[in-house]
Amino acid sequence: MDDTKGERRERKRRKRREMRVVGRSVRLLQDIIRRRAKEAGNAPSSRKE
Repeated sequence: MDDTKGERRERKRRKRREMRVVGRSVRLLQDIIRRRAKEAGNAPSSRKE
């Protein structure tokens, strides 16, 4: 075990932060997709559902 408790804790914190950022971007993507889907539903789309 060459890891100190502090290092392990730091790594965990970093991972959690990354996950939070990813979650935020995913939410943004879903929001955009939902908006596009709404627009596609309102307007006649060429591609079949």
